[in-house]
Amino acid sequence: MASVKFNLNNKKASKASAIMLVFNYDNKRLKLSTGYSVPTNYWNKKSQRVREVMEYFGHTEINEGL
Repeated sequence: MASVKFNLNNKKASKASAIMLVFNYDNKRLKLSTGYSVPTNYWNKKSQRVREVMEYFGHTEINEGL
């Protein structure tokens, strides 16, 4: 069964990290950069999206792109 997830490239970065697409299929993994980066404190690991907060105005564009 195939699965798609979005993860941060460097979760421990103090400023921003690239958002990676991780595609798993038939025990194989493909990791690709989405071209987006986000400050790590605005990333919601559970929903795999950018938190919708007023302090970070780019959340709508990034979430729609993902």
